Amino acid sequence: MDSKGTIFVNSICPILFLGTAAALQLGCSTVYLKNSLNFSLVILFFFVTTGIYLLNRIVDEEDKFNNLKRWQFFNGTTKRFCFWMSTAAILLASPVIISLLLRKIEVALVFALICISGLFYSVRLLPWFFKNEIRWFSFKDIPILKSLIVCVLWSVSAFLIAVVDSQISILRIDILIILMIFFISSLNSTISSDVRDIDGDRIRNIYTIPVLIGAQNSLKMLMAIDIIGIASVTVLFIGNVITLKMLIFSCFILIWAGLSILPQYFLPRKISKTALEIIVDSESIICAICLVMLSFH
Repeated sequence: MDSKGTIFVNSICPILFLGTAAALQLGCSTVYLKNSLNFSLVILFFFVTTGIYLLNRIVDEEDKFNNLKRWQFFNGTTKRFCFWMSTAAILLASPVIISLLLRKIEVALVFALICISGLFYSVRLLPWFFKNEIRWFSFKDIPILKSLIVCVLWSVSAFLIAVVDSQISILRIDILIILMIFFISSLNSTISSDVRDIDGDRIRNIYTIPVLIGAQNSLKMLMAIDIIGIASVTVLFIGNVITLKMLIFSCFILIWAGLSILPQYFLPRKISKTALEIIVDSESIICAICLVMLSFH
């Protein structure tokens, strides 16, 4: 029987971990771009990321099947549901409002885009006409698109805010390579997280990649993508497109991403779900730390 403290930790810690990881990525992206660190921007990015994941957790009906106690923590009573929804709304809206008040219009637009994407990802707000009636769906109801949206948001958002705030082009070759590596590493964690929820997704007819092709085939696909990624940056290094440091940075992150997901496939019953979530998502922390190391000459 889980205690209230254990349920609280299992419900809140993964959300705070991801928010902290996102804030760290923004801070490290700023350091890599050799700009002065804007702590207020980092805090606002923590707010919006935490808000997105909190909203997704509140409305995630799959948790009724995958983790009932966690679902009840957010939805057990109407009062509790309203409290967490209000918290998510404040976390999502405050970065946009504060950026507008500070007259950082472009940054506010990026925050707004992130918020809207997160909202449409989690909440069924998109209409679909089927058999003379309107049905509503969210981005995560669309096969494969779910994983792609998460990976794009996770890999691009921090750098996008950093370059917009500093007015640097995001199309620089080194930035594009870093974004590609971040995308692949995010793909590893996102798809592996879907493996953890595969039973509930099947019951709810949510067609994630693991539901479509199976857990083991998902792992094989990710390993193949990681290997292709490593081979690609190696070719770029041989062609003098990237430096040796960029090659080492890219290979290390892709190897870490590939290794960090293995417990999800081979030791799911021996490690708690919270620990598995943190292990799988550890690539985001590693990406940020390595980004700072990459900036050293």
